[in-house]
Amino acid sequence: MKLNAKQAGLSLGILFGMTHFVGVFLITLTNGGIVEFAMRIHHIKTPLIYLPLDIGNLIIGTILATISGIAIGALFATIWNMLEEKK
Repeated sequence: MKLNAKQAGLSLGILFGMTHFVGVFLITLTNGGIVEFAMRIHHIKTPLIYLPLDIGNLIIGTILATISGIAIGALFATIWNMLEEKK
């Protein structure tokens, strides 16, 4: 089955962007509690400082995560299609 590189890239890009956006809000709403919980269940203890929510950084980070997802999804689809052709 051939994959559409644009659709795969856009799908993964949206997923990465949404995951980043929601993650930042969860960290902000719990004042880092969710990160502390994740670290604790992996037996990691390190002092962390949580900065206040910065909308500019949130937007830039979400855009970069989306672009990364688009690139990874498109690359995956391209490699998948090349391997499908060799069958």
